Amino acid sequence: MAYEPTYRDIEIVKYPFYTEESYRRGRKRDELLKQMSELIDKLISGEGIFKRVDKNKLFESLSDLLDKLPLERILIPEEELTKRIRKIIALEAMSGILDELTPEQLEAFEAAVKRRALFK
Repeated sequence: MAYEPTYRDIEIVKYPFYTEESYRRGRKRDELLKQMSELIDKLISGEGIFKRVDKNKLFESLSDLLDKLPLERILIPEEELTKRIRKIIALEAMSGILDELTPEQLEAFEAAVKRRALFK
């Protein structure tokens, strides 16, 4: 019978190693997340159609996205950030509307979209 260690046998403490750049990145990320949270609340409360959007899910997605971006791409002016978040929320709201369509309505929508030349 092989010995299997338990949590009592192993005492590992992980201390994060921060460089100056990783510290600045973390600070900037936290500031941007706070700013984005305020923007999301403002946009969703100000636009009736955006009220259907799940704020927590949206915020979590944006937070995950920030983890993948380099520091230079995180530095976004507030006007540009507002514009981008508004577009993301609009996309989320529209996808929610499509989920509520009946099969007949969805078929009519798909037929109308197919008739349009989107890439001319």
